[in-house]
Amino acid sequence: MKAKLRYKIGAKIIAKIAHKRKRNSGIPNFPESKNILFILDENTLSNSTLIDELERKLIAEGKAIHRLVFFNKIKNIPEKELDNTTYIGRKDLTLWGSPRTKQCKKIINTPYDFAIHLDMNGEEPLRSLSTLSKAICRVGYFRSSRSIRYYDLSIGLKVHTYSFTNFLKDIDIYLHRIK
Repeated sequence: MKAKLRYKIGAKIIAKIAHKRKRNSGIPNFPESKNILFILDENTLSNSTLIDELERKLIAEGKAIHRLVFFNKIKNIPEKELDNTTYIGRKDLTLWGSPRTKQCKKIINTPYDFAIHLDMNGEEPLRSLSTLSKAICRVGYFRSSRSIRYYDLSIGLKVHTYSFTNFLKDIDIYLHRIK
């Protein structure tokens, strides 16, 4: 409970810091974009077949995909990383949720065209990472009107029947409409 409260306080501070950080903002032309970052947690990773399907489609369109996967417990982090995937845990973040390690800072400071936050549960460390990202356009799940301060493009419906499958389909549909 204390950790969650600490991250919520940290998220507010990070949101203010992120507005002061220099980054190209706006929504780039999606067909011309090249680099995309997927930000997700170990629970969202259980939907990896759906994510892999979207990733294969984007790679076929000439996009380079990188995954940043957050694990709550260090023991759950796989020993072997995939080529396009970086695994991080709580030790890679400060108490406030900002990046601590070089690998985490490198990813956050890379100017991706799109950073897509695939977590529908609202994990504070992941939201902080997407807020601090130097991606030109940050995309995430619409939880409430507060989502606007974290993302440039919020997608989703606040209904109980809205599933992860619907979320991925909507991401695909809306991103392909950006020209």
